[in-house]
Amino acid sequence: MRRITLSSTLALIILATPRVAPCQESSSPQPPSPTRELMDLMAGRDVAIGITDDVIAALAAKYPDVPSEDWDEFRVMVHGEEYAELTAAIWERHFTAEEIEGLLEFYRSPLGQKLVATKPLIEHDIWEDASGWSLRAAKIVAEIHARGYSSAPEE
Repeated sequence: MRRITLSSTLALIILATPRVAPCQESSSPQPPSPTRELMDLMAGRDVAIGITDDVIAALAAKYPDVPSEDWDEFRVMVHGEEYAELTAAIWERHFTAEEIEGLLEFYRSPLGQKLVATKPLIEHDIWEDASGWSLRAAKIVAEIHARGYSSAPEE
């Protein structure tokens, strides 16, 4: 059960953490693609790394038997080039080049930059304020189960 919990937690981190990685340096530096530039503008690489590092530190404290090398490998994977390319391709499936340019225009603007700067604070406030809400929701589900209702059987 501990392994499933750890795996689920790590999957949640990957899905919830903004994914931004810089384009790798090459012998002839090329500018990032518009999609990669958008990802950089939207999330801010330092914010993404900070969030992931904080979560990994908390998990490492909760799972002290996991070697630090495993956490280092996870950190590299989350911030690595392969994952950044994967997420850029997903963005490109959902937005046209013209839409990406429109988003770039917004995120380059003062309002877009304010959104980027303020978003972590908003998400933190939501996280804190939602904890009471989620406890109330869990109580309602527990009451439903106590009345004899259960979930559908798994196939």
